[in-house]
Amino acid sequence: MEGLYTEFCFVIVEGSYADSIFKVTNMAMPPAESAELTHSIFGHINFWGGAQMETEVSLHDGFSTTY
Repeated sequence: MEGLYTEFCFVIVEGSYADSIFKVTNMAMPPAESAELTHSIFGHINFWGGAQMETEVSLHDGFSTTY
């Protein structure tokens, strides 16, 4: 379980649940994926709350897209 785990980061955990307590035996970061893949699947979801804003994003390869 070594690593830098910050507040609000996504983690994958393994463990057992008993008596209303989840005991973690293993914790890791999710596998990396491209920004394009993430936005194509989850682009319509606002994970952090608040107002949904339309934003133009410039990608590393010179393309841009609007979310």
